Amino acid sequence: NVTKRLCVMLTCGFSQDCVLPCRFRPAGDEVIHWKKDSLHVHSYYHQADQLSNQDLQYNGRTALFKDQLLTLGNASLLLRHIKVQDKGRYQCSISTQMGSNESSVIVKVEAPVRSLDIEFTSMSGFEEVICSSRGIYPAPHIRWFTEPALLEPLKPTTRKTPDGQGLYSVDSRLKKLNIFSNYIYICAVNSLDGKQNWTASLKEQAIAGPEGQELAIPCVTPSKNLKNFILKWSFRSREKSSDILSYDSRSDTVLKQWQDAQVTKDSLLSGDGTLLLLNPKSTAHTGTYTCRYSVFETVLVIHTAVNIT
Repeated sequence: NVTKRLCVMLTCGFSQDCVLPCRFRPAGDEVIHWKKDSLHVHSYYHQADQLSNQDLQYNGRTALFKDQLLTLGNASLLLRHIKVQDKGRYQCSISTQMGSNESSVIVKVEAPVRSLDIEFTSMSGFEEVICSSRGIYPAPHIRWFTEPALLEPLKPTTRKTPDGQGLYSVDSRLKKLNIFSNYIYICAVNSLDGKQNWTASLKEQAIAGPEGQELAIPCVTPSKNLKNFILKWSFRSREKSSDILSYDSRSDTVLKQWQDAQVTKDSLLSGDGTLLLLNPKSTAHTGTYTCRYSVFETVLVIHTAVNIT
């Protein structure tokens, strides 16, 4: 008699190890076959692994828990270094002196979004906002919107390109609005299963101030979840580009490259990363200042054009 058991759904992380469950009642003369469709994944009989028919893509990547096999009836398969191609239905077939049983495992593979970038670019001959990420599986959904909202629909161009490993790079571009730059561009990247919901926001602003007088360059995040965040300030002009400072809330440390710029620690923890220029000079400090907040699944980038006169 063949006893069929329920199918198990399993999600495995890309490049990680994964255990496909399979249990039976030990009774001697065990014969174990793991297959994926018609592919031989792993076999065990005569009290030893039998891998002569194993498909090459599984070579060196499979193992059984032999110390638990005959004592606990654990025929689970360890599948190492998960690939995108490992997704699908696996069949565990076991026969013993008492009979046979079959069970199946449906494996899903995921590589989550780990970072999201948003920036202005003019490489296409006109100004665009580009939102990008890489190393994702399956390919995520991407949406654009603005604050305040526009009446007409946005028309982004989005590409989702798999690499040699099957992981996706996503590149979504939106033509920059031909209006004053007080609009915030927001790119939302959502995983297919809804577990991940990333947003990246980009804003432009401009301020001016006299030489030698303290100048505050605002950078305030509306994010309410400010645990484990990173703030970075950088500067770019025609003559140079450089990092100004960074703050990591996990270590509660400010790393300064510019001695004549500072942030207030107490304000940082409430989402205010405003940069204070202590003694700005016209030639040295006129340029674009970029503030970048990175917090859980959220990125905020603000470019401020500063003119010191």
